[in-house]
Amino acid sequence: MKPNFPTTPQEMEAGLNAYFDLFRREYPDCINNMLNLSIHSCDPASRTVVFLAHTMPWMSNSTGVVHGGILATYLDYAMGMLCHYLSGAQSDPSIHLDTNFLRPVSLNEAILIRASVTKLGARVCFAEASIARAEEPETPLATALGTYCVIS
Repeated sequence: MKPNFPTTPQEMEAGLNAYFDLFRREYPDCINNMLNLSIHSCDPASRTVVFLAHTMPWMSNSTGVVHGGILATYLDYAMGMLCHYLSGAQSDPSIHLDTNFLRPVSLNEAILIRASVTKLGARVCFAEASIARAEEPETPLATALGTYCVIS
């Protein structure tokens, strides 16, 4: 296992996009690929990435907003992908996910998923994430803390 310590946003974005491409190729039917995340911005100094996504009608719950399980999947995937990239591990499965649903998320809406690694150890990675509307990036709709096992 060789950790990745990017020094520029472009380097970080290229590395994360390489992981996206790998996962899309290797696991084409995985739910993560159905989320259609793209990179909005990267900050290697704070070990933070912001993803852009668009909610879709198939994500609906019975009240007509995005289902909480989909929101948890967005948060988990964003944190897990960042841990996976920064750790350089073969795999970083989730150990624990603590999610808070603060406000409803509408369908057919652009959202931002911000993920940050707070601690990267040899065996465990800790991260935090939030979801916000693209038009209101400072108002969280959901938040999460995640713990990931670093498998080399």
